[in-house]
Formats: sequence, C-alpha cells, structure tokens
Amino acid sequence: MTTSTPSGKMIFHIFATIAEYERSMIRERVNAGLDVARKKGRYGGRPNSLSEKDKQMAIAMLKGGATKSEIAKHFHVCRQTIYRFFKESNNY
Repeated sequence: MTTSTPSGKMIFHIFATIAEYERSMIRERVNAGLDVARKKGRYGGRPNSLSEKDKQMAIAMLKGGATKSEIAKHFHVCRQTIYRFFKESNNY
C-alpha cells in the first residue's frame, strides 16, 4: 500500500485509528481485571523473599556481628536483598 496518494493516506489513518482503539480496549480490560483482583485481596508482584520473622532474625544477626553476606547465605538470598532490606528499614 502506498501512502503517497490521498486514498492510501486515508486507509493508513483508518488502520491506525482501529489499532489505537483496540489498544485502548485492551488497557480498559486489563485495568478492570486488576480492580476485580484487588477487591478479592490479590495484588501482583513477586512475593517477598524474607518473612517478618526472617527480617527480625536478620537484624539480630547483624547486631550479633554477622556480615550482610553471611546473613544472605543463611537465608539463601542474594546479598542485594539484604542490603535493600536494611536500606528500606533505615536501621543499618
């Protein structure tokens, strides 16, 4: 299809309009589905690697002299997870 002619431009714009409409409908359906899920108590995202009990134990281990690398190995998580936890908790 050539867009150098008036009818070619018109067809191109019609297809673009249909694509934009379909994208808007997809976005609307996704947001409606997310709202229903939130009302059911479900939230997206990856589950936390550390439970509240694990977090308290990590704080105690750090106070006891363990390094953050040792804490990460103990809980089988990467070091960055431990660093992020302590940064977010503003304790250490």
